[in-house]
Amino acid sequence: MSVEVESRKVIAEWFGKLEPDRRYKPLPPRGAVAAAIVVLEILKARFDLDPNAHVTKKKGQIAGMGKGAIQKVLAAHGEKRTFLKEGGRTNRGNHAIVASLLEAVTGARLDRVTDAERVTGLHAMQAYLTERVNDYFQQERIKVEFNPTSPARTFIANILVVAEKKSRADYVAQHLVGAKLAQRFPDATITNFAGSAADEQSGRVGDFQIGDAAFHVTISPTSEICAKCGANLKAGTSAVLLVPDGRLAAARELARQQGILDRIMVESIESFVGQNMAELSEFRRDRLRDELAQLVAEYNRRVEEVETDMSLLIDVPPALELAEDDEEEAEEE
Repeated sequence: MSVEVESRKVIAEWFGKLEPDRRYKPLPPRGAVAAAIVVLEILKARFDLDPNAHVTKKKGQIAGMGKGAIQKVLAAHGEKRTFLKEGGRTNRGNHAIVASLLEAVTGARLDRVTDAERVTGLHAMQAYLTERVNDYFQQERIKVEFNPTSPARTFIANILVVAEKKSRADYVAQHLVGAKLAQRFPDATITNFAGSAADEQSGRVGDFQIGDAAFHVTISPTSEICAKCGANLKAGTSAVLLVPDGRLAAARELARQQGILDRIMVESIESFVGQNMAELSEFRRDRLRDELAQLVAEYNRRVEEVETDMSLLIDVPPALELAEDDEEEAEEE
C-alpha cells in the first residue's frame, strides 16, 4: 500500500472516531479539523510527534493556529472559502484533539519513510480533511436577516425563500409549522417526524393533528394532497392545507376542483405562522422579537430531534438573538 493511500486510511479512521458536534452532527467541531490541518502542515517541516511541541509557551493555544494559516493550506488544496472566521486560536479543547491526531500519525509510520514520502503522506491527510471541510459548507444553516420593523410573515417568507434555494423548503415548512403549533399550544403534544416520513408510512392523518383538525404542509400543492384532505373530511376530521403564499391560489383551485374548497382551510404558511406570532406578542414590536426568537429555538430543537441534515437549522439573526449560555454562544473554532 502506498504512503498516500495508507495516510488517507489513517486520517479517515481518526476523523471517524472524533466526537460529533451537535451543531454539525455527524461531523466533529470545526476547530478540531482546523487544528489538525495546521499541525499536519507543521509536521511537514518539523516532524515532532510530541503533543507538547505543538502548544504555545503558556499552553493556552495550539501553535500556528490562525485564520491565515488554515486558509493557506485549504487554498493549496483548492478550497478558498473561509472555514473559520477567527482561526480557533483560543479553543483549549483542541489539545486532546491534537494529541489523538499525533497518535494516529504515529500509527501511519511516517517516521520510517523518506522526507519526500512523509510530506506526501501528510499532504494526503490534509487533502482528506479538506474534503471534509466541504461537508461543513454543505451543512451551512439557513441564514436570514430580521428586520424589527417588518411583519412576522416577512421573516417567515424569507426563511422559506432561502430553504427553497437549498431544495429543503418542504422540510423547513413542516418544522416551522410544528414549532408554531408547539409554541401556540404548549400543553398539547405536537408530534415531530423527519420531513422524509410520509403520512402513510407513519399512519398519520396529516403532518400534525390537533383536536379534530389534520394539518397538511406542502410547498407544492397537488391533487393528491387535496385528496388526503378529502379523506380527512370523510373520516370526520377537519383539514387544514398550508402552502407558500405564492402557491395559495393554485392550492385553492385544486381544492375547488375536488369540491372541498368550502369545507377545508387553505392558508399560506407565511400568514399562518406569522399572524400567530403577532397575536402571541399582542402586536407589540418588542415582544414580537421574543416570540420569533422562541419560534426559531423551538424549530431548531425539533430539527435536531429527528433530522440528520443539520443544514435545516436556522442561524439566529443577531437582531433576534436571545441570551444563551457560553457553550451555545462560542463557536468552536
